[in-house]
Amino acid sequence: MLRITLKKEKHHDKKLEFRLQGGMNDLGEVKLSPAFGGVKITTEPSGAEIYIAGRKRGLTPWFATEVASGAYLISLRKNLFHAIENLRLIVEDGKIARIHHQLEKNFGEIILQTEPSRVTATIINAEDQIVMKKNTSETDSTIFQLSPGNYRLKLEKENYDPLAFKISLAKNSRQSITKQQATLRRQGGFLVVSTKPFTRGAEVWVNGIKKATVPANLALLTGEYDIEVKHKGKSGKEKVLIRDGESQTLILELKEQSSGDFVFVKGGCYQMGDTFGEGDSDEKPVHQVCVDGFYLGKYEVTQGEWQKVMGNNPSRFKNGNNYPVEKVSWEEVQTFISQLNRQTDGKYRLPTEAEWEYACREGGKSVKYGTGKNSLDSSSARFNSGATVKVGSYQPNALGLYDMSGNVWEWVSDRYNKNYYGNSPGNNPTGPGSGSDRVRRGGSWDIIPGTLRCAFRGRGIPVDRIYILGFRLLRTP
Repeated sequence: MLRITLKKEKHHDKKLEFRLQGGMNDLGEVKLSPAFGGVKITTEPSGAEIYIAGRKRGLTPWFATEVASGAYLISLRKNLFHAIENLRLIVEDGKIARIHHQLEKNFGEIILQTEPSRVTATIINAEDQIVMKKNTSETDSTIFQLSPGNYRLKLEKENYDPLAFKISLAKNSRQSITKQQATLRRQGGFLVVSTKPFTRGAEVWVNGIKKATVPANLALLTGEYDIEVKHKGKSGKEKVLIRDGESQTLILELKEQSSGDFVFVKGGCYQMGDTFGEGDSDEKPVHQVCVDGFYLGKYEVTQGEWQKVMGNNPSRFKNGNNYPVEKVSWEEVQTFISQLNRQTDGKYRLPTEAEWEYACREGGKSVKYGTGKNSLDSSSARFNSGATVKVGSYQPNALGLYDMSGNVWEWVSDRYNKNYYGNSPGNNPTGPGSGSDRVRRGGSWDIIPGTLRCAFRGRGIPVDRIYILGFRLLRTP
């Protein structure tokens, strides 16, 4: 008689007795009885930590299919609820043991409303530890659920005086703090703005935004501000530091606005187009054009100027504020000009093709390049190189204009039409009335000298954003 025992984890042992006979001995199929059952543990609310025999096994709801049969001690723990300890769980062979418990709350609530909203609320316990921090809601009450105990509530927001409350929370209690109780005092002062001479209705601008007219009484948060007044081409500007609780009076003298980095180009008539007989067909025929006087930027618009108005810098060559802005489309330039005009006296635009070429030719002279010369080399302009340079790195032309040839292409206002010169108006032409492309002038850092001629006409679609392409501003008198 032979005796054997079959063993498998989580199954009962099976003992067999049989006699060996010659040849193969087939014992048939032997079934082992499971020594395990299933366990399902749920709580209301869910999310309670489950500990079995002191070891964390997961969170409710929890289900296990093969738990060894036997007796276990179960603990259920969830923050802000009473823990349930040493629950006895019996797992039987092939059965599912179920436990469900309604957890008992062990917290109180603080219902908080503040004025203003978005205040940082910090809860500190009796051991001086931060237990919770969050911003108060813009629309609803902010609710804090905390274990019973003593707390301090701090309310803070930039440019406001802080507030603090002592709170004692009991189990299942609720304490409300209303807006009237939690109104933070705004830190700030008052500024009266006037002009010399007194000019009623002059615009008052604060950090580049129009806020009021003279006489102006401004309530401002603490901090430093750029205050500017503007009226009919005159302006005055000064920095002011606003201190908490103080009142100040600022009287700004209105002076003629400086043309700044702009050159006045006296109006006149000239021969526009391929006067040297070496241009493309769209530079023909040479024709007489007359333009009125205007101010033109000494320099191409810089990255710093773009950043100040638009709040970003799209350029590829971010080498400094004094480098020309590039990678700007014609449409983005229009947005820049609109924003600039809202911040200033509203007199900026792109030059027309005729105005640009007139200025490039030093007021219509017979010169080939924007340097005022009929030949070009690397000492006089930026071309056929690897990147942009600072504006004004080369000598200006006779009008005091820099980089009219080279550095970056410059958008102008006109639409492009290769046949436009054949029927262009003689006085202040503004380009054809239709056409998908826009004109660009002056050549750039990466191109051959022929395209840097004053008469050369480049073109591009208005959404082009290329690192060889920038612009120059015109200011009307």
